Amino acid sequence: MNNEFIGYGVNGSPADCVKLAVNEIMREKPDIVISGLNMGANVGIHILYSGTVAAAVEATVMGFSSIAVSFEITEHLMTSTGRQT
Repeated sequence: MNNEFIGYGVNGSPADCVKLAVNEIMREKPDIVISGLNMGANVGIHILYSGTVAAAVEATVMGFSSIAVSFEITEHLMTSTGRQT
């Protein structure tokens, strides 16, 4: 166990997490905020409902560089992994 690591659990949106981290938890301001990793593409109309994208937007509004990271995986890839039972 690493006694130096401190983790936080937040009951809020991803954007709330960015605000809390930057304004209350972090001693130094971040160089960049990376939001995600989100399973599922955030493209088209879905971008309006994405918590992953909202967190990156919130960071940008707060004056920080940011990026939202998502990926799309097909059913074929989900069922053809290297698992054996």
